[in-house]
Amino acid sequence: DNKEAIVNRDLAKATALAEAATEIAHKQLLTTVANYMNPPDGGVALVNGNTVAYTITPAGTQRIEYDASGVQTIIQPYSIASDAVSNGISKHVEKIIDVEKTPIFQYVVFYNDALEILPGPSMHLTGRVHANGDIYIGCGATLTLETDYLRSTGQIFRRRMDEPAPTLGTVNIKVKGTTNYVNMQNWKDFPVASDSGFDSAFNGYDANADGDYTDAGDYQNWTIGALDKWDGTVQTAEHGTKEIETPAVGAIKTFTPTVGGDYTYDPVSDSYLPVASGTGDYDKGYFYSKADLAVIDGKVYDNTGVEITVWPDVDGDGIGDNPVSTSTFYDGREDTYITTTDIDLEILGESGYWPDNGLLYTTDTSSDADQPDGIRLVNGDVLAAPLTVVSPVPVFTLGNYNVGDAVTPKQPASVIADAFNILSTAWDDAAKTPGHLTSATETTINAAFISGSYATNPGMYNGGFENLPRFHEKWAGIPCHIRGSFVNIWDNDVGTGKWIYGGDNYTAPGRDWDYDTDFNDINKLPPFTPSVVGTTRVVWVSR
Repeated sequence: DNKEAIVNRDLAKATALAEAATEIAHKQLLTTVANYMNPPDGGVALVNGNTVAYTITPAGTQRIEYDASGVQTIIQPYSIASDAVSNGISKHVEKIIDVEKTPIFQYVVFYNDALEILPGPSMHLTGRVHANGDIYIGCGATLTLETDYLRSTGQIFRRRMDEPAPTLGTVNIKVKGTTNYVNMQNWKDFPVASDSGFDSAFNGYDANADGDYTDAGDYQNWTIGALDKWDGTVQTAEHGTKEIETPAVGAIKTFTPTVGGDYTYDPVSDSYLPVASGTGDYDKGYFYSKADLAVIDGKVYDNTGVEITVWPDVDGDGIGDNPVSTSTFYDGREDTYITTTDIDLEILGESGYWPDNGLLYTTDTSSDADQPDGIRLVNGDVLAAPLTVVSPVPVFTLGNYNVGDAVTPKQPASVIADAFNILSTAWDDAAKTPGHLTSATETTINAAFISGSYATNPGMYNGGFENLPRFHEKWAGIPCHIRGSFVNIWDNDVGTGKWIYGGDNYTAPGRDWDYDTDFNDINKLPPFTPSVVGTTRVVWVSR
């Protein structure tokens, strides 16, 4: 009996070590795929002081699957295996998983942390909504979610995050596979006592105290009730929703630390200098390394790193037209005057230097949180071809963006930046001054974007999803039309000014925002659209 107990103990330990190693390998696989790297074929995990080897191997052919709305997911099966030994007792663990890559712009809203959707006026959103955290939801009027996919890896609450106050209004969510909608009732509309209504905090109501929730007057708890109401549209951690891996903020940085890089940092010149390949400690960030055109500190470089100094005469006045200039204006949110590098997309489109692969990388290396200078895209109402603009500093659009015309239709377009700012067609640099708020006019943006934000804390709201794109004018309900995808997967490093309503910051537009259904077709996504990565376990073997 004693020997058998010892063997069983060591068998359990070996099993735990092998399973832990496969979980570590699983996380590494997700992270590398999400950050544009090839996954390793194996490695060694350190588990409670024990080193355990593992392997990662493709286990089948890649395939594409479609959901009911047409969203496409690229699936690649992998085998993850590990062998562990404890006092001579060995254990082999192996699992087959499907690694599922979904373009991030195939979600109407994607947050890598808590998501707050709390608009005042009515809003209608179509498409997938996902948060790698809790969701706080409500509306001053009616929020309609036309979707078969509302997911939280935490919980969903019918209250605010910054304070315990429950939210009011109506939140109508589509029942999966139907055209019917069911209201996520707030605390006033819910027929039984509840702190915030029908949400993750609701534990059920047993009217006759008979121990079940199936009689007249009974109400199922959130876990069962959410499935009954929406037939799978609304799911949280209680229903098994797992975190989806996203790209790291380093992908938009100009240079990122690495082992065996091609650059080194020189503190004297505050710059990154090339060194012999593999001997440095920095490399270009992913987007900078892939860009066909780069605008760095107002200078334009082609994809070989050669500066472009001779520009064609676009307007016929005998002088070459450089698409890059600078402007200065007051930013109420940052409470300072900022300088922007202005990129004239109309001139760029006619210059012959439009990036062939559709990727434009741009930055101002002197910009920081104390002086958050940025990039501004001007004359972008008609884009010459598909375009993704990436920057580690704040990016502004001036006027209509990517609306197209009779000759050139709207293009697949996105902005990936530290912060995304919208200036209306009426914006005037000189008119915006401290203490003064200029009036906006109706403006249309056809682009997906990834923008930073900051966490809401008690008593300090970050503005929520409805303020992820930043405004700087007196909109007072004037429409701002956006068709694209709204993504927040990192915190601001540069544009760190806090959200404040009114004053010389902004007043809210009429938010006509929704998903661009063109993105359901992978071929119509903006260039270099990042993917989010999840997994499904297919087979588990232990021997």
